[in-house]
Amino acid sequence: MPEHSPYEPAPTLSLDADLIGRLRDDLSTANWTVEVADSFLSPMARAALERDQLVPASTELQGITNPAATLTKLFILAEETNADEVAHAFPSLTIAGAVELGLVRPVGPDPGSSAQPAAEASGPTLDKTGSVSEGAPAAGALTTVRAVMDLRPPRGSVARCSRAHRAPLVGSL
Repeated sequence: MPEHSPYEPAPTLSLDADLIGRLRDDLSTANWTVEVADSFLSPMARAALERDQLVPASTELQGITNPAATLTKLFILAEETNADEVAHAFPSLTIAGAVELGLVRPVGPDPGSSAQPAAEASGPTLDKTGSVSEGAPAAGALTTVRAVMDLRPPRGSVARCSRAHRAPLVGSL
């Protein structure tokens, strides 16, 4: 089990049946399957994933914002992901629900948003507790999240990629 810094407590898995049901619905609506995740990637990027080399897949997924691609970036590639994209992938669960389930954690300002001042940015933002607000974020608002639990589509090549910094998700949805 990976060690966690004192600034980042170990994730706690929530077993709230309503939130788990909404997660299941959102994953189904996103059609997040191994086949769909693999369809975004070239054979070279899939082979690199088998060797835990994430850069080729990350490069190929840049600019693709559909929910299945967002879930792949967030959970398979363990990338900090824009809160707006995550909110689009979890319309029923919401980011706050994903935080409550222990799947994601708020991280910080979106590194790609430096061209737009925080006061003019729009879309969902998070405070340090994972509470979501819409519209222009306050100064220092969190606009990215990262996965803290291992969630992936069942079977196939994409599902074999692992990241040591996340705790495993036990059970099935």
